[in-house]
Amino acid sequence: MAELKALCEELGLEKVRTYIASGNVAFASDRSEADLRDSIGQALLEKYGKQIGLLVRSAANWPSSPRKTLGQTGRVIAPLQSSSMVR
Repeated sequence: MAELKALCEELGLEKVRTYIASGNVAFASDRSEADLRDSIGQALLEKYGKQIGLLVRSAANWPSSPRKTLGQTGRVIAPLQSSSMVR
């Protein structure tokens, strides 16, 4: 998960943290969900050579933990199929 965290930080995302080994990443960004999905997806494709479907949501739509630590600009990404994540 350290590589995934580093990849997100390289894209300029802030307060990046991963959630166990689930492939979920919480971070702060004021970019749109569509822009984040596209840029993170492209970075994953370039790094691992594999297209990975992503769901990007506002932290407000997730359990309380991301909301409390990330505030209004919080976002969470999750792989659409965990089996497609590169480990």
